[in-house]
Amino acid sequence: INAEYMGEFFLLSPTDMKAGDYGTGGSVDHRYERVAHTDDKSAYRSKTVSGNSSEESNFGLYLSLFFLVVSACFFAHALHSSSVEKSTLDQVMHEAVTLTPHSDLLGAAGRLVHLPGVNPIPSTPPLRDEDFGIEFPGAAIVQREVEYCQWQQVSHQTKRLVGKEPSQCILTRDSTNPACKDAQAANACAAVFDRNACNSYECCSFQEGADIYDTETSYEYFLDWHSAPIPSTFFHDRMSYDNPQRNPFPAYTRRAPHAVVPAQAALFGDSKYFPTQSLSRVGITPSHVATVRPHALREGFWDVSSTWFYSDYSKLTQRSTWADIAEKGFNYMVEGVWDTGMKGKCTPGDIRIGFRSASFVPTVTVVARLSERDLVPYKTYANEVFYVVPGTVGLKDVLDERSAAADSYVWWTGFFTVAFLALVAYLFFSSGSKNPKP
Repeated sequence: INAEYMGEFFLLSPTDMKAGDYGTGGSVDHRYERVAHTDDKSAYRSKTVSGNSSEESNFGLYLSLFFLVVSACFFAHALHSSSVEKSTLDQVMHEAVTLTPHSDLLGAAGRLVHLPGVNPIPSTPPLRDEDFGIEFPGAAIVQREVEYCQWQQVSHQTKRLVGKEPSQCILTRDSTNPACKDAQAANACAAVFDRNACNSYECCSFQEGADIYDTETSYEYFLDWHSAPIPSTFFHDRMSYDNPQRNPFPAYTRRAPHAVVPAQAALFGDSKYFPTQSLSRVGITPSHVATVRPHALREGFWDVSSTWFYSDYSKLTQRSTWADIAEKGFNYMVEGVWDTGMKGKCTPGDIRIGFRSASFVPTVTVVARLSERDLVPYKTYANEVFYVVPGTVGLKDVLDERSAAADSYVWWTGFFTVAFLALVAYLFFSSGSKNPKP
């Protein structure tokens, strides 16, 4: 760093660059700032409290009343919701009928029913990805994961002291002495360079020279897989670390439209009410390349591993799709190995796509309205009833669990309301004690 003092200006001309290895790189940038120190006597004078303290107190009072009203509304809403939920549960307890495998479904049509221990399955046809031609039999939910090979910029800042401006004796601006207002007093202060001598004059204050800091910002770049494309437009070195923004097949999550509940006849319910198991990754084999649709092949998705379809951006424009598929297919038949050629590495613009799926929880208990062969929400005057809980659970246990959840919601709402009001009251009274009226 070269620094040359010229009056009140500094000429700063730092240069520094660094580069990393193995897919990382970086550069360094510098920024300078000054931090001033002062011994101005005005900074130590006590100030008279203005006549606005009463207005500030009134504002604090109105703000506290506002928060009080808002908190009371939240708590009242929680109490109302709990009351409505308890009323709904009482209605369900009196109107629901429990169906067994031998119950007459026609006689229960239009009524609120309790189906314990049923095994839901997804409706047909099975979920299918139209871009890669994969079916997911038995899956209630399918998630397509898309990852992009992209540069990521990481910045680090280091701040260090590199110099100091000269100290000076200056005129005290708000001095009450009329003699300190003229130019002669200012010239007299400027002629003093000693701290003690400067502070001995009523009209003068000693100002410490400002510190000069160098803020060094370094940038590093890492190449890895990310769940979304990273725009490189605003990178510090966007020319060297460019991220192609290609996204031919975005990620999605799809559910089966209906859950089929077996009874004397198959009953259908909206799948959104039925819980699913944890998502698990779907295996990808070389045979899946044959199911990839032509528009996906044109995007370069002819490489596979055990869990991903790959699109190698660097090879996308170098050779034809069918020639690459033929070569890899020949290697697979001869050597029994389907090599993606990536070996854990990637180049900017590469994309990999995988899938996760999950089935319904195998055994559930349903409380809903039976409409012919459909399970639909049962509407009360203020609520809808479509309860699905895992396992084989009696009607009273289902309702007791929901009642406990409603009580817990009211308790926690009340707790946080009281805690919030106590905090507001503390801040209001503590601010009032720090600003006494004159």
